[in-house]
Amino acid sequence: MKISLIINTYNRPDFLEKSLLSLSVQNAALHELIISDDGSKEDLLAVISKYAHLFNCSIKYITQSDSGFRLARCRNNAARIATGDFLFFLDQDLIYTKNFLNTMIKNIKKNYFLVAWPIRTSELQKNEITFDHIKSESFLKILTNKQIKRVKKQFFKDLYSRIMYALKLQKYGTKFRGGLAGIFKDDYIKINGYDEKYIGWGNEDDDFGRRLYLSGIKGINPFYKNFPIHLWHPENHAQGERVNKNYHKSKSKLISKTNYSCEFGYNNSLGDDIPSVTVLK
Repeated sequence: MKISLIINTYNRPDFLEKSLLSLSVQNAALHELIISDDGSKEDLLAVISKYAHLFNCSIKYITQSDSGFRLARCRNNAARIATGDFLFFLDQDLIYTKNFLNTMIKNIKKNYFLVAWPIRTSELQKNEITFDHIKSESFLKILTNKQIKRVKKQFFKDLYSRIMYALKLQKYGTKFRGGLAGIFKDDYIKINGYDEKYIGWGNEDDDFGRRLYLSGIKGINPFYKNFPIHLWHPENHAQGERVNKNYHKSKSKLISKTNYSCEFGYNNSLGDDIPSVTVLK
């Protein structure tokens, strides 16, 4: 099976560099790596070029114009050029234990999407994590037992939701989390990908996950021993305001088991700007 690993990024070369380094020492083989940019002003291509030689796979960089927060379109851009059977989406502000991707690959199942839950570092912890820590996985010493226990607790919460859903005791199962999610490309296309009318922070993942469930695709979190680590940064949104709240509320009423595709998505992008693609190897 061919795996396309996709990193969504925007204007943080420091985070992207650490993320790429962490992925380069994973104990897993990839078909391709795609970095999908939401229109950064920073020279992220230089960062990618610096680490390209560490990957034994195809590497592509795709970017669109900076026209607001267009994460939904950014993810669709990557999915369109991906040639893998399975797409694994990751945010730029994450590093990983060395067997994280192997865990993902071993748990790929038909009719399922995969999700993980990250350890959230403090500002002090984030500043302590060096490149040497990432290469050797010694950043585990910086984490607390309490933080690791939270990941394991979330694993069991997701398992409980999965069981409750299977027993038809709740409407949805394990929650979809777009910044740490894997899905078959065919399933992605089936629901027409992300709804590109979600512009601005919030709710695009909720919409995507709901449409997946209604299309018959269920969720599973297999990450108990191996997990991602979120590098601290100030929140990118204004006091938690979800600008798509009203659109999401009205649209949710229309989604059903016979209507789970979106109007503007994978097959018909919203926006006149054409993304630029650079193939590095």
